[in-house]
Amino acid sequence: MSRPTDTSQDGHRPPDLGLVSGEIVDVRRGSPRRAAVGIRGHRIVSIEPDDAIASSARQVIDVTGRVIVPGYI
Repeated sequence: MSRPTDTSQDGHRPPDLGLVSGEIVDVRRGSPRRAAVGIRGHRIVSIEPDDAIASSARQVIDVTGRVIVPGYI
């Protein structure tokens, strides 16, 4: 689903893509947690609660039941 191209309160552009409802494995935080990943271009720009990313990202993909490992290649 596409979202409007709003800018956030701090003036930064919103993410181009939001991956929501997935389990995030972030090596800095340890165990997996439910969160969303905001991506702009080819970079991860934020890891936040689902609603924060879903309301600002231009495109949102529901990744329920999947694991996201930021930075893992």
